[in-house]
Amino acid sequence: MADTFANRIAGATEKEKTDATMLEEMYRCVVSPFGQGQLPDEVREFLRKHSKRLPIRWLPDLMVIRPALALAGKDEWMWLVDSKTGRQDTQCWDLEKAAHEAHRLQRDALGLPIVYIWPDGCTCSYLEDLTDDVLVQGPPMRHGSGTPYWLVPKELTRPLDDIFGKGVM
Repeated sequence: MADTFANRIAGATEKEKTDATMLEEMYRCVVSPFGQGQLPDEVREFLRKHSKRLPIRWLPDLMVIRPALALAGKDEWMWLVDSKTGRQDTQCWDLEKAAHEAHRLQRDALGLPIVYIWPDGCTCSYLEDLTDDVLVQGPPMRHGSGTPYWLVPKELTRPLDDIFGKGVM
């Protein structure tokens, strides 16, 4: 299959649905689509063309609420989640630099923790886990979007339970 934007976005959309279903079933979360995926194609295309000036292009994919944690009075019961796709046969996950920088800018403005769910579907990272001293410069891409990216060492990721609480399954 050719490595095109259409194929990448189809895979990303499927990963978002898989992550949403998992969070709903395993953690009894309420999950809502969020971010640019909710916008018409014409608007998304405009954001892609002007993304350097408009970091809104990289809003996280999902808004997640775990009502049980809210009712229990926990401090953290709502998150923004960015579902990540990529290769699982390496020692690191890849993270587009522009997306990560936009999430850093958005974190305080949106007032919610931002979490990445990695391609294995069972590990994640808070945005704050991924500081400049742990991220590794990725080599030039020969496929995919071709944009600069960070490598995130897999040993630095967390199990989903560490963030979303104990699963129910």
